[in-house]
Amino acid sequence: MATRKRKSSPAPLHWFQRLRHRLTGRLAFFIWGALFGNAVLVQALSPWDLLTRSPESLLSQSWRSHLDGARQQLRGWGEGLADEATRLVKQRIGNWAQSPAPSQATRPTASPATTASTPTTATASSAIDSSGFAACREQFPAGRVLQPGSIGTEWAARALCSEGFAVLYSGRTKTPMVVVERLNRGRLQQAAGQERTDRFYADARVPSAQRATLADYQGSGYDRGHMAAAANQYSASGMAQSFALTNMVPQDPTNNRKVWAKLEADVRKYAQRAAGDVFVFSGPLYQGVPHLLGSSQVWVPDHLFKLVYDASSQRAWAYVLPNSADAQIQRPMDYADFVVQTQWHLLSGLPVTGGVQ
Repeated sequence: MATRKRKSSPAPLHWFQRLRHRLTGRLAFFIWGALFGNAVLVQALSPWDLLTRSPESLLSQSWRSHLDGARQQLRGWGEGLADEATRLVKQRIGNWAQSPAPSQATRPTASPATTASTPTTATASSAIDSSGFAACREQFPAGRVLQPGSIGTEWAARALCSEGFAVLYSGRTKTPMVVVERLNRGRLQQAAGQERTDRFYADARVPSAQRATLADYQGSGYDRGHMAAAANQYSASGMAQSFALTNMVPQDPTNNRKVWAKLEADVRKYAQRAAGDVFVFSGPLYQGVPHLLGSSQVWVPDHLFKLVYDASSQRAWAYVLPNSADAQIQRPMDYADFVVQTQWHLLSGLPVTGGVQ
């Protein structure tokens, strides 16, 4: 007996499928707009916006900054994981190739001592176009940026620009040498509304052989101490960038959380009262043979410095603190004394008419 063949239903139109997927994928933006309004979305949305505009263009400026910061952190984490995996493989291969026969007695040998010192030739310069800091010269007083090329090549110095600060970085010490910030009342008022992320990451802008990793600090007993304070960052991307390891030095935990935090807060209070811009230079100082941290051999500083320059009053003063738990904030020194003690000529060519009052 013949059976009647069922008539198959026609396949849905391709254009209708694409339209349905497009609307479904953008439904979240409509919900965000209903719940949060312009805190998330750049403006009130219409159905036409959902169909024609890209998802990222619908976000407000602050949420775009959050998105940019998250992307940069993910890139740093990925680079850090890849570098750490490569390092472990090389280490295993090297240990296997260099290991003696089982019957041979072995004992560890000390590596040659390295004499630490602080660069003595770094000065501020007005030749901004020849410097890697040209993209962030607004962080420097009168645009007189530091010149990485004026420092000996053994320090592997490089310029790194971030949104709220600039870093003169050393591939030898795996730490910043000098970090510069421009503070004022407006920036600090914006910074008060930023949420601290605490998402540390290895900086992918630096070659892997010249940078610290998260593993170097783990279990070391040292904090990852900010040179440009997170509390000074006035944008989401600047906050994210402040947790790059290129902005960190190995710091005694008590020092970092108490005396250094108080010094940062004191400088912020001054900048909020100042008539104009206040420029802050922070960095590590080394003496003798350095203590090295982790497989990357990150240098642990003996002292930390913070130089404050009020461009309006042309006054400058500085603090030099031991990197220890018992460090105390002493009376600040004048700029001339700071130069003698540290050999950093950070305000070269700028008017300095007084010190602390």
